[in-house]
Amino acid sequence: MGLFNKSNEANGEKQVQTVKLTDLLASAAIATVQAGASASMEYYKNLCNIGFERYDPNTNTVNGMRTLTFEYPYDGKMEQISVPVLSLVPLTMLQVEDADFNFDVQVADMDADETLEASVEVVDSTTEATDVLNVTRIPNLRVTLLPSKKTTEKGNGISPSGAGLSVHMTLKQSDMPGGMARFLQVINNLDYRILPDKPVDDSSEDANK
Repeated sequence: MGLFNKSNEANGEKQVQTVKLTDLLASAAIATVQAGASASMEYYKNLCNIGFERYDPNTNTVNGMRTLTFEYPYDGKMEQISVPVLSLVPLTMLQVEDADFNFDVQVADMDADETLEASVEVVDSTTEATDVLNVTRIPNLRVTLLPSKKTTEKGNGISPSGAGLSVHMTLKQSDMPGGMARFLQVINNLDYRILPDKPVDDSSEDANK
């Protein structure tokens, strides 16, 4: 069942889509949380795929740290260095900094069968006694989204365009998680040098004798 319910108008001309006001507001908050969770999962997948040779999402295991290996001359011989890719490539981790949802709505109905309950706790400043006021039952409002204020030409007249809903979201680079910072600290402190696995040339040693 969708967020909106359709109800026929009395004259039967068209259907009006209505939604509980509480559900409409909750959907915006849930969408923001899910957007942040999806961004975190993409960061995790990129971490596993970029930093390691093999990643199995079914078992959530990785094997073989991906490295960049190169040779350089040192003290008359060639040495190798193998550097973890994770220490070279910055990973983008975004989080939602601000989310602004604007709704243009109109009250369509008050559902008396479904009510919201509210109570207020009052503390007497003199006796410090606590009292709870009677529970107030507020009918659940049903609203409909109004057409957007933006208009488009239609025939000889002007008609509204789309629903009155606008979303503005600001993202920012998230701080590095503590576990990731410690992990990078460990691999950055490793000795990246690899001793060359080359046979010793005995003929050169005999010539020097």
